[in-house]
Amino acid sequence: MRTFLTLTMLLFVFVACDKPQSEPEKMDPIYDDLLKEEGKVKAALSAASKELEGFEKDLAAVAPQTGQVKYAQKRVYETRARIEKLKQAQQYWSLRAETRKKWAREKYLAAFREKKSWPPPKEWEEYKIQRKLEVAPRNWSIQQRMEQSKLGISFNSEKPPGEPEEKKGHD
Repeated sequence: MRTFLTLTMLLFVFVACDKPQSEPEKMDPIYDDLLKEEGKVKAALSAASKELEGFEKDLAAVAPQTGQVKYAQKRVYETRARIEKLKQAQQYWSLRAETRKKWAREKYLAAFREKKSWPPPKEWEEYKIQRKLEVAPRNWSIQQRMEQSKLGISFNSEKPPGEPEEKKGHD
C-alpha cells in the first residue's frame, strides 16, 4: 500500500510539472531589455529634475540686468524641454513593455500548447539588430565614411594622401 501511494505521488508530480508558467514574460529577453530602457529613462529623468531645481535656484539668485538672467533662463527652458522629452520616452518604454508583456503571454501559451520552445532565439537576434539601428547615428558624413572604408583616405592630415612630398632644395 505504501509503495502504491509513493508511485501515485510520483505520477502526480511528473504530470503536474507540465503546466504553463504564470509569468512567461520573465523568460523574454526583449521584455527585460524594454524594462532596462525604461529604467535608464527614469534615472535620467530624476537627474534632470534635480538639475532643474538647481537651475531654478540659480535663476532666482541672479542679479538683474547683468546678462546672466538670459543665460539662466535658457538653462531652465532647455532643462524643462529635456524633462518633457524624457517623460514622453518613459511613457513610450512603459507602454511598449506592457504591450510586449501581453504579447508574450499570448505567444507563450500558443507555443506551450504546440510544444514549441519559447521565446524564439531568432526574434531576439532581430530585436538586437533593430535596436542597433535605432540608436545608430543618423548624421551621414563623407569624411567618416571614407575613413571607415579603410581606403587609406584621411581628412585629418593637411595634404591629400596622393600628393608627393615637397623637395627641400633646388631642382
